[in-house]
Amino acid sequence: MLVESANGAISCRYSGGVWGRDGMIGEIVRSARKGIGLTQAEVASKSGYSLRAIRDLESGRGTIALLESVQSVLELRFTGLPKGPN
Repeated sequence: MLVESANGAISCRYSGGVWGRDGMIGEIVRSARKGIGLTQAEVASKSGYSLRAIRDLESGRGTIALLESVQSVLELRFTGLPKGPN
């Protein structure tokens, strides 16, 4: 999978339905959130997910659906995501 931000492209690994525990996705999400000056609570509110879910995502755990929702809030563009459940 490839994750692209305003600063360029960063490749990441995906393991099944949950992001791997290496934390790379979490670091990207945290950096993007801080870069646009949002708190975890603000991202949770804007994405429709719980604060716990955002914290988990920043720790490298989460679903495709969560990541897809958060990407628009954080102004990130993800390519190569497997199709999540409808």
